[in-house]
Amino acid sequence: LQQKGESIVPLQHAMRRVYRKHITSEMDMLHKKLTFHHTVLETNGSTDIDRIDREISQMSARIEVLEAKLLNIDSLADSLFKKWLSRSDDLKITSAYQGQIRLNKLGEHDQTAAKMATKLIKERLIERQIDEPTDVLFGNDYSIRIFLSLGLFNESEFDQLRSVFLPTNISKSVRASNPEWYSQLDQVKIALETLNENAVATAAEKFFLVQQLSLYGGNDQNLKSLRLRLFSPETFQKIGLIRLVSSSESPLADPIDVLEPQSISTELMANLPTPVREVLKRVVQNNQVIMSVPYTLGNLTAQTLEAFSQTFEQPFNIAFMGKVGNASASNDSISVGELTLPTKVYNQFNEEPLVVINTISQFLVESGLPIHQAVMMTTLALTFQEPGEMEALMESLPEGRALTLDVELYHLMSWLQTYLPTLSEEQRQKHKVVLRYYISDKTILPRYFDQEAHGQDKISQSLGMRGSIPLFIALFDILNQLAEKN
Repeated sequence: LQQKGESIVPLQHAMRRVYRKHITSEMDMLHKKLTFHHTVLETNGSTDIDRIDREISQMSARIEVLEAKLLNIDSLADSLFKKWLSRSDDLKITSAYQGQIRLNKLGEHDQTAAKMATKLIKERLIERQIDEPTDVLFGNDYSIRIFLSLGLFNESEFDQLRSVFLPTNISKSVRASNPEWYSQLDQVKIALETLNENAVATAAEKFFLVQQLSLYGGNDQNLKSLRLRLFSPETFQKIGLIRLVSSSESPLADPIDVLEPQSISTELMANLPTPVREVLKRVVQNNQVIMSVPYTLGNLTAQTLEAFSQTFEQPFNIAFMGKVGNASASNDSISVGELTLPTKVYNQFNEEPLVVINTISQFLVESGLPIHQAVMMTTLALTFQEPGEMEALMESLPEGRALTLDVELYHLMSWLQTYLPTLSEEQRQKHKVVLRYYISDKTILPRYFDQEAHGQDKISQSLGMRGSIPLFIALFDILNQLAEKN
């Protein structure tokens, strides 16, 4: 900007806004943590009162520091801006076709987020004397915590949750107060009824109830008490999860956990729904260590797996639990909530498809559950602003008519094509790749293919609260397949 003779004042003002937002965001987070800690003390929900008091003092002191900074925020931001502006380091910006942008010092060794995260993970595994993972699960890291927390509540407490989140008799006046919520609730009940096995349906129902409890923000004291139990530090220990890397220090910007099933408390294990308990028992018998990695986007998935494969001494099973959107030129295509598996994966920037099933079929673990096979397209974004863009894309493909959209699968498949052939025959026999995607939303496009639907507006349908059912099924099936002996 200076070389062009343009003013840098707008940039300076932007720095002020960013710095102010950074400080106020940290203060908001600290205030929420303080409220939670005080609530725990008031309800006598913790045996570690000294630790909580110490943390309250530390957070209060930090808030005072931040409040002082806010009083002088503009001059502090200006000082930071001047320091940044006066740096003599040569910088470069690189942009890959995936749309990634990196800012590095020239000549500095290229340390990607994936490499930095892997190095940190390796250090923590050694520090805590944890074995390297036998399985790496990519997906929503919070879902596995809810999955394991199903043993925290007794049947009486689940009945209480059902009365709130799955009421059987809802009056018309109550329905009218929030028609969208109750419409989705009806769909949840239908989804539960369609599950063939009663035990699995019951477990899925409990997963839904605990997920709703985790989102509860009302004033019912009983529900607030149950929610506190879900989030207490003691719970994290009971369910066998170890926080390896916190979100604030993770180069992947999300927490990384390790599940050691042997550490799950005996009481909690006995209280889990039967299907969940039986799966975890097999995982314990196999001495599996499952690392939960957040849902990574784009080429970061492949980069992370590459870094893992170069760092960990033994090959590991790979599981990916993802959600995909579905663009359809027809109402009768894939339904929202269905599990799906790719037959081909296209890239938005590459017309040549990856024939997934033929490429890695020997490693893909099949399921006893019905899975809809579909063509997938890896894009920079799951949504397209104009229906015409997607229509043109679909029309250009031989399959046409329906297309599921994701943001990382092409990169994952490309990496697997390179990595899997490097394994020995013995390693291949033991190696598993488990993909479980489910349709999270559907967009029905104007079907100029069909005259009667010409000009129809774009219609979007989303899972919403119904998402917990296919999420549970996908996660349950992944753990079930990983626990199967080769």
